[in-house]
Amino acid sequence: MNQSLFVGFWNINLSPPIGNRWNKSKVDKKIKVSRVIQGLLKLDFDFLCLCEVSPEDMEFIDNSIQLIGMGYDYNIYRKNYGGLYFDTCVIFKNTFDFVQSKVEVDGEEKNKLKVFQKYEFLSGHLEERIIFYVTHWLSQLNDNKEKRRTVASFIKKDTNDEKKFFNKTKFVVLGDFNVEPYDSAILEGLRSTRDQKVISNNSSLFYNPFWKFLQIKEDQPSGTHHCTKNEFHHWHIYDQILVSGNFFRDGWNLDDNLVLVFDDKMISSLHNDSFSNPSDHLPICLKLEKTKCI
Repeated sequence: MNQSLFVGFWNINLSPPIGNRWNKSKVDKKIKVSRVIQGLLKLDFDFLCLCEVSPEDMEFIDNSIQLIGMGYDYNIYRKNYGGLYFDTCVIFKNTFDFVQSKVEVDGEEKNKLKVFQKYEFLSGHLEERIIFYVTHWLSQLNDNKEKRRTVASFIKKDTNDEKKFFNKTKFVVLGDFNVEPYDSAILEGLRSTRDQKVISNNSSLFYNPFWKFLQIKEDQPSGTHHCTKNEFHHWHIYDQILVSGNFFRDGWNLDDNLVLVFDDKMISSLHNDSFSNPSDHLPICLKLEKTKCI
């Protein structure tokens, strides 16, 4: 009997986490985002994680598409943490047990830094404890390289601490990293690899399958974020999903053909309305599978 874990992420671009843009999107855009989310959930995601979303945005989305009626629930942080806006959310199937969420901040006063926001779930049918770190790292508009590296190191340390509590805990780190897969914060800070063979010898690493989108191909999108201001290339793979190596150690498999970026054509196919992607980022997904012996 096959088991699966179908995970997606999308930066929906409704509430960028800065004061003058927080919760300021127009109703028309919220409706379009809601329709795309509805279409994505109809693909049978187990988890769909979002960023640039406020509690008010999620209430609008929930009222528009009735998540409970679709078999889903969601969790979002509802407090302003001293001027910091935590802008992530997890929509999850109600077959998973939500345990808790936690935010972590480093520094003091004006130097406070959002480190991570994590969501813990238990699954009886998968027999797994899974923790999601949904991230929205600092942009490249300023020199935030060291801060991104700090955030990555905090996440990695926290996964190590969680494994001390329960060694078989599985981890998914996903979000808008604002850097490419080869950035040192992702490679060395999170300790990730693009090679499943390396994972088979070192399950403490994270596997990042989104390297595959660095190569320009006719049959796949060339990235998840498009910006014409860049002199050398317009597409970037800023949105990524990394999975902990112990998934593979414990019998899970990941087919790279099931690692996808939803381009505009795929987004249009999710619904009957003729409108383009309402966000400046494309949704992404991957599916892990495991054969359970009866």
